[in-house]
Amino acid sequence: MGCVARLPFGLASRRFRGTIQPLPRLLPAKVPWLQLTTVALIWALIAIGPQLEQHRFITHAGLVEKAAYSEALAYLEKHPQRDFPPSRRLEPNPYEFRVWDDLPPTIALLKPDTASWIRHVYLNHVSATLTHYYSGYALTNVASMLSTIEQLPEGREWFHTNEIALTRQLLELRNPKPESMGSADLIAKTNIFETLSRMGMAETNLAKLAE
Repeated sequence: MGCVARLPFGLASRRFRGTIQPLPRLLPAKVPWLQLTTVALIWALIAIGPQLEQHRFITHAGLVEKAAYSEALAYLEKHPQRDFPPSRRLEPNPYEFRVWDDLPPTIALLKPDTASWIRHVYLNHVSATLTHYYSGYALTNVASMLSTIEQLPEGREWFHTNEIALTRQLLELRNPKPESMGSADLIAKTNIFETLSRMGMAETNLAKLAE
């Protein structure tokens, strides 16, 4: 106990004989404004492209939403595909419910001289809708789309690629009682059969649709 009690007194009795160095002096830091400005400009330039892509996408989507299909297609024709965001599907999105209303009139506007990338995008949209278990297409819309696709350069290839899915979906749309169909649907059904036959649908599939 005695040693412990005398320890603070012993430490206090010894004087510090060294030299205390002053704290380092703070110097004003130099901000690398040139480097920061350069980095900011680079990132701003990088961001401009995606922002313009999104702006074009929104502009086109707005036209489709207003059912201004001719204007929407004309807008696409002014741009190459790279001008739109690659991560977003052009409207009408084939995985949204509005596609059943908006895609048929869009397809009906396609022509052989329509930009190939636009034809490719929208034919892929039709293919995507054929994978749905539920179809919201009316017979008149189907007739119109098939008639247009038949005229496109890649129409026959598209048909042979999608024949099975198309047959399955048409089987869901068929009406076994022609007497209950309106005149527009009857005409559409006749036009569908004629188009499918010209495009080379297998006789077995045509027979299924005719049952």
